[in-house]
Amino acid sequence: MTIRTSPRTVGRESEHAQLVALFEAAERGEPALALVSGEAGIGKSRLVSDLAAAVGGRARVLVGHCVDLGRVGEAYTPFTAALRVLIADLGVDRVRELAGPGAAALSGMAPALASEAEPTGQQPYEALAHLLETASREQPVVLVLEDVHWMDRASLGVLAYLARVSLDARLLVVATYRPEDIGRTHPARDLLGELARSRATTRVELGRLDREDVRALVGELTGTAVAGPQLDAIAARSDGVPFYLEELVAVEGCDDERALPGGLRSLLLARYERLSDPARALARALSVGGLSVAHALLERVDGLDATARDAALREALDAGLLVLTDDGYAFRHALVREAILEDALPGERERLHERYAEALEERAASGARVAAAVAHHLASTRDAARAFPASIRAMQEARASSAYASAAQHAEQALAMWDAVPDAESTAGMPWLELMGRAATYLRNAGETERSIAVSRSALAACPPDSIHHVRLTRNLARALSNAARPGSIEAYRDALATVERIGGHEELRVDLLISLAGRLMLAGERADARRLALEGAAVAERLGATALVSNAMNVAGLCLAHGGDLAAGWAELEQARQLAGEDRAARLRYWVNASDLAQRAGDPERALELARLGMAEAQAYGLERTSGTVLASNAADPLASLGRWDEVDALIDRALAASPPSVNVTYLAVVRAWSLVWRGDLAAAAATLEPHRAVLRSTAENEIQALLTVARVDMELALADGLPEVAWDAAAGVRAVPVERLALNSGNAVPLAWSFARVARLAGRRGGHAFGQEAGRLAERLIDQFAGWPTHGVWSALTRAELADDEPSWRAAASAAEGREAPVGLLPYALAEQVRARVEAGDRAGARALVPSARAAARERGVLGVLRDLDALADEAGLQGRDGHADPVLTARELQVLELVAEGLSNGQIGQRLFISTKTVSVHVSAILRKLGAATRTEAAHRAADLLGATAP
Repeated sequence: MTIRTSPRTVGRESEHAQLVALFEAAERGEPALALVSGEAGIGKSRLVSDLAAAVGGRARVLVGHCVDLGRVGEAYTPFTAALRVLIADLGVDRVRELAGPGAAALSGMAPALASEAEPTGQQPYEALAHLLETASREQPVVLVLEDVHWMDRASLGVLAYLARVSLDARLLVVATYRPEDIGRTHPARDLLGELARSRATTRVELGRLDREDVRALVGELTGTAVAGPQLDAIAARSDGVPFYLEELVAVEGCDDERALPGGLRSLLLARYERLSDPARALARALSVGGLSVAHALLERVDGLDATARDAALREALDAGLLVLTDDGYAFRHALVREAILEDALPGERERLHERYAEALEERAASGARVAAAVAHHLASTRDAARAFPASIRAMQEARASSAYASAAQHAEQALAMWDAVPDAESTAGMPWLELMGRAATYLRNAGETERSIAVSRSALAACPPDSIHHVRLTRNLARALSNAARPGSIEAYRDALATVERIGGHEELRVDLLISLAGRLMLAGERADARRLALEGAAVAERLGATALVSNAMNVAGLCLAHGGDLAAGWAELEQARQLAGEDRAARLRYWVNASDLAQRAGDPERALELARLGMAEAQAYGLERTSGTVLASNAADPLASLGRWDEVDALIDRALAASPPSVNVTYLAVVRAWSLVWRGDLAAAAATLEPHRAVLRSTAENEIQALLTVARVDMELALADGLPEVAWDAAAGVRAVPVERLALNSGNAVPLAWSFARVARLAGRRGGHAFGQEAGRLAERLIDQFAGWPTHGVWSALTRAELADDEPSWRAAASAAEGREAPVGLLPYALAEQVRARVEAGDRAGARALVPSARAAARERGVLGVLRDLDALADEAGLQGRDGHADPVLTARELQVLELVAEGLSNGQIGQRLFISTKTVSVHVSAILRKLGAATRTEAAHRAADLLGATAP
């Protein structure tokens, strides 16, 4: 029986065209992701194979197959296969060169890339993304990931990162999967659902062939036309599934309707059942090993001598059951392998699993990373005594590759066998509590924070209270609670610290707890205790010679001083922390994060931006863009917003979000974006930006006073911009519950709130003098008095007093103060607009009229469109002359072209195609148009377009 395949793919022309179009976009520098879905045998592999053939001369095609190893697979399996192809094409040295400092991080995927270089701290998914970027500069890359329904958890994390991060790469990722295998609890379910809903993903869904496509495919396979009852029978029994159809055509005598197999399973086994007994036994041995098996491994398992093995293999190959691979044999289709595996008797399967495990253990002894496969085969033998240590080794191997999700799975699998193993503690090399702690830590590092919290609490319930296990488990719980922005982290750190001090010894652990607790207390506003603990930690760390820990401690101590009002001393201790950090990456990044934030709160946005960018560069060099890098991106976006560099704010936040940062980091970015949108006058977008993050924001605000102040201020501004003082007052309830003296320990974040409370007071007073308005006024005055020594006090004091006095001289003084470099750009236009209002209300219409042009110019130049609209409304209402709101702004010729297409409703991408320019260039033009027109949205600009374009027509 021969293998018959069609020389061309039938019924998939549109899907093939879709994928080719995506590749051509990637070739132009627009990375793309395609999800190819369809039932088993529907032609997913053939479709991607045709794509590879179509673009192979223009692209480097890397194919990685996922392997069915049950619930817990080998970490990074498909990426290991893909990197093997890349290394074969380019050589190890060239791939190392392309990977740069991150090559060592890829050793878990490609052991050939291992080196003696010091690890950078870069995660494997970040290192792979960088490698794909650099490799694609030489030649576009097509990365094919087959059978995602079998993908291990570590690889799912890599796929998620590649899908979400904004890569500067000529890259097309194509992932195939069977929807029917993605059940409710499947680990890939959430990710595939998220990717399928994303507008950045192209979904290619393969359906069954219709009757005419069946006719065409049979014709291609046989070279003859088929019709009538024979076609009806083949179409009905194949169900339009191409693989079934090929098998039907391959059955001898298929020209006779009565010879066709009666069921799909019979069809799948048709080639197998025609083999001799030795060949069938060999096929069953192969099926237990997986979809493909290396020849060297098969020799150790099948029990045949070389002559019998060769004869059986030749028979299976000639029958079309198997195909050759580079180092062994593979089933022609996964469906066939699954059917043959079911045909093996239970005892036979167990014996074969044991043989595979023994053979793989021999390979492991020589350094091969096959622990997960060994664990899988031994687990299938139901021999817990042997499967248990294999799971421990697989856990350790996955951890060494930074495959935390896989390490956690192996740990939990070992824990499930603990009670069934004699002397499990000795076998594992650790007690049950330590293994529980490792599982909790791996889960936390894999981002499965809630599961980590649950495992930690379960272990603590069985843990002696005064033990080192209690300390470590409680510390992990504290970290997980902190990561999840949930209450209880401070209490957990206190518990762990008190326990380790009772036990005695373990000084490095004690130092870590002192500094971690100090950091949490600082964020909670308890700066006196935070500084005391930080200095104690610094002293102990210095005795131990742990310089990096001394740096971390002095970082916290310096911030406590600075935010408490002693900026000079605080900056001095921060500088000491920077010097002590040396080359320690974590300590250096901590310095950049905190120093850039302090500079911004102290009213020096230029310095804050410089510090944040230096930190971002280091985070990128270390491969930590997703974590520390996104915190620093938020710290850079904040001063950019203060400086009114709105386009840069948007671009920076978009880039940071594309890196798929942790949820808490996303909220930081969301708050900055919402704040910038408020100033630009797009209140609806600002509210929509914050809404998905409300739960995390509320939880963070309950535990961090800085977050409480920041969130309250943004919410107050949204309400005040809508003219709702009572809503703004309610939004500040959490802040109002904190004593002013405690707020004084967070000067940089608290002082701007004086202005917000003063605005509540003025707006409430204009609406009838509500009691809360008077209370807001008193609170504003107390805050201003409290922060007299803070660098930004002058501008916020002037604005606060102007709101409360609400007269022209006060607003003139506020406008003067707002010209200072420490004032955010929105304050000057705001103060000038209020000065216009004050002059109108004082009867000085001439003075108001004279001030309107400069007020409008300030608002327009700084892009403060909310103020600009309010000023225009005031000018209209008061009948002031000199308003130039409908004067034609100066747009370039290209901007006029773009505006015309915006008015037609085209997207940036469509405009770019029409004008033959990049989408990014279109975005820059649109931003300039909105700024010049004083429009907050594309819709508003489109309304202006008709008059403007008419006026500029020849």
